[in-house]
Amino acid sequence: MKISTSESGARISSYHFAAVGVFLLALLLTLLVPYEQGGLRMPEPWSYELAAEKFAQGEWVLSTEELAAARTSIRLRGGQLTQYVEVAPDQWAFRQSPGHPLTLALFGKVGWPRLANISLAVMAVLVLFPLLATHYSEKIALLGVTLLLWSPLSLLALHYYQMDTFAGGMWPLIAGGLLLWYEAGIGRKRYAPLFLFASGVATGWSVVVRQTSGLLAVVLVGFLLWLLFARRYRPTSATSDLPTTWDSNKWIHLAAFGLGILLAVSILLMYNQLAYGWPFTSGYLFPSPYNQHNLWSDDPVTAVPGGVETWLAGGTVGDIFMTLLVHLRLWLRPATFAWPLWPLALLGLVQLCRQRPVKRPTWLMLFWLLAIYLPFAGVIFFGVTRALAEPYDQGWGYFIPARYLYPLMLPFVWALAYLFSRWPGRGSYLLVGFYALGSAGLFLATLSH
Repeated sequence: MKISTSESGARISSYHFAAVGVFLLALLLTLLVPYEQGGLRMPEPWSYELAAEKFAQGEWVLSTEELAAARTSIRLRGGQLTQYVEVAPDQWAFRQSPGHPLTLALFGKVGWPRLANISLAVMAVLVLFPLLATHYSEKIALLGVTLLLWSPLSLLALHYYQMDTFAGGMWPLIAGGLLLWYEAGIGRKRYAPLFLFASGVATGWSVVVRQTSGLLAVVLVGFLLWLLFARRYRPTSATSDLPTTWDSNKWIHLAAFGLGILLAVSILLMYNQLAYGWPFTSGYLFPSPYNQHNLWSDDPVTAVPGGVETWLAGGTVGDIFMTLLVHLRLWLRPATFAWPLWPLALLGLVQLCRQRPVKRPTWLMLFWLLAIYLPFAGVIFFGVTRALAEPYDQGWGYFIPARYLYPLMLPFVWALAYLFSRWPGRGSYLLVGFYALGSAGLFLATLSH
């Protein structure tokens, strides 16, 4: 991919001010609309709220009496508490990944837990804008930031700060974006390990936030190993200012990335020890009413309440294939609500794949798509099947299933950025402008329902 440095230097341009404006408007829209904890019609926000409150107090497990009191309090507020599991006699722990509640607890200490999502949005924009400006132009970078923040799902995720959706999408974007900076050869040699350390922290923390991002973390590690050890990838002075002593520095770069991952994952291991009594366990491994949605449970579901059968009803390879087709069909409506421009993103991805040779970032995006979609394709986890089968979730409840795919934001923006970079004139400005206005309207309409 052609690298342009003329527009991505240190100068401040009108595009930078416009990107700040796009960010502030998205922030104002999602902050000024009153937040209603029960608006999602989901039990998860109540569990995240309770976990963040208890983590801030240093309480990693609750007694049966404390849990009963919390359930009563939440029920009186119109919610449910379902995400706590019994890990020992008279001891209950938070079932889900602890990353987002830990962050909420940290910002809750300063009295504004919403800073958790706001700070993530700032970091994501700081990574994405210069990345797209370097690969394309500042115009495309501005469009990319708008696409990132002003999709209906992004606005909802930013607004619903008690959920882990926004964090689950932004941490992978930050990790992948920093790796793509590295791939492009941005920064002088003394900054390369720092970029990789930050990418490693973001990669590891994305797993702490959502453990289903573990497969994506493997993809990111594999991508870096490819960059470091593939012979044909050796930065030259013509395209990069990385050091010419590449062979000696690649081990330092790998160590920096690995140290970042280790730092983040060590927090997860310590939490597991405190909550479950063993660092290499998980809340998902304890008995729960949700266990039947996993293939490895003792009695996994063969059909979900919406009337859709799982592939276990037939049990053949053909049933697995039909499940994949059914899922793709069921995704069409909620995905279109969440990302109205997804057909154009798909077109952009196809055009990226038609380049010869296929560029390294394109390979990353393809494996990224697979890593995020495969755990939720209805073959090993049936919770998404249940969500997709609900009539409400096919309409105004589109956030409920679509949130699982929110980590796809970087491939979504990347493919559209490439497509818009090939459009002449101001057509892309008009389209993205109407997209942002439509997304704001859909965001408000969704909240009203």
